[in-house]
Amino acid sequence: MSLTILKVNRARFAFMLLAATAMAQTSASASAAAPLAVEAQEAINKGIIAAKNQDYLLSIQYFQAARKIAPDAPEIYYDLGLAESKLPGRQLRAVAWFGAYLAANPTAANAAAMTKATASSTRLPRITKSLKPFILPPGRAVLAGTPIM
Repeated sequence: MSLTILKVNRARFAFMLLAATAMAQTSASASAAAPLAVEAQEAINKGIIAAKNQDYLLSIQYFQAARKIAPDAPEIYYDLGLAESKLPGRQLRAVAWFGAYLAANPTAANAAAMTKATASSTRLPRITKSLKPFILPPGRAVLAGTPIM
């Protein structure tokens, strides 16, 4: 893989991470514990069944469908993180989804354990160090490299 493609992929991933985190923070403030739409719950249930059958790509598709229906539901971010973590080479995506889950639900019962688990990832220290300039306080977003409120 050429260096240019690698840089583009890293930039795309950083953007996805920021977008997911911003969406999760916005979602957290929009609704506390609203019930899921029936269609979203059905998609989650299908995703869980697919994950139990170790068809993680299919489960991700169902969880993504649920996320489109109910973007304010932090449990969908958690499910996406679990499914992504089961696929080789997708640990960064899993960390991003877990980060979005924690941003949307910082007082979750499993928040401390998840933070510790993701921080102990062998690659995470390098990743977080390289992404540190992009991580902003809650409520701020980045547009064209300039923080805005």
